[in-house]
Amino acid sequence: MADSFSTDKKVDVCTLIYRAGISRAWLGHIDQKNYAIGLAKNDWILSLDAEERLSPGFILEIQDVIRNPGDTVGFLFPRCAFYLNRWIYHGD
Repeated sequence: MADSFSTDKKVDVCTLIYRAGISRAWLGHIDQKNYAIGLAKNDWILSLDAEERLSPGFILEIQDVIRNPGDTVGFLFPRCAFYLNRWIYHGD
């Protein structure tokens, strides 16, 4: 997790749960994501923003693939956003 010196204890929580978290100056959204990806030590990366969540079903699917990788090379899943008091099930 790469954080830009936020004051909400995000780095503390990530360090406690995942044993990883770093603060660095904010140079833009894409730069921050690419920096965090560069720190990854595993073959797969799941990049989420702090307010994003995975559905329970998708979590189970990922866990199943981790246990039984087979030929899986990635995941494709639809995004769902809650904006202006309504759910949006489409978009880029």
